[in-house]
Amino acid sequence: DIPMGGGIPSDYRQENGDMGVVYGELYGGRLPSYHRFDISAKRRFSIGARSILEVSAGATNLYNRENIFYFDRLTHSRINQLPLMYSLGLSLKF
Repeated sequence: DIPMGGGIPSDYRQENGDMGVVYGELYGGRLPSYHRFDISAKRRFSIGARSILEVSAGATNLYNRENIFYFDRLTHSRINQLPLMYSLGLSLKF
């Protein structure tokens, strides 16, 4: 609660609100369980005498599980990490 004594033109950065601590139930503020399965594979191919092509492929969060990233205390909403995400990479060394 921030009192705005000067009305609309008040500078909210200079006002002091009532500070306090709200304690929750013991062990009631824990985040839910978290589990993610990532997989990746890499393969190298020789191209000519001095060139190497490296191909990598992977998947993040293979189960597509909704893992919590953080809890937004301002909007009281759960923010999840990324869903199932594939990746593919190529690297050429010469």
